[in-house]
Amino acid sequence: MLGVIHLLWLVMLFSKYSSETLKQFITRIKMERSAIFLAINSEISVTEIAFKYGYNSSSSYNKAFKTNLVINEIYSLLNEISND
Repeated sequence: MLGVIHLLWLVMLFSKYSSETLKQFITRIKMERSAIFLAINSEISVTEIAFKYGYNSSSSYNKAFKTNLVINEIYSLLNEISND
């Protein structure tokens, strides 16, 4: 029970000081690292990358990658608009 309380506290604390949730942060980091890994190691398949980064299949990895890519593009566009 104590571990669950600490985890909930961590999630709440992270959300308080970050613009993204803990889950979004973890997903973003996994996507960024896997993209770098793919760029450096072109001989490794997407399926191998998916398993290495904790996904059950290449299709679930691809879906997460595309979703994260779209979200990052939206944030970049919003930042450009707000800076103009």
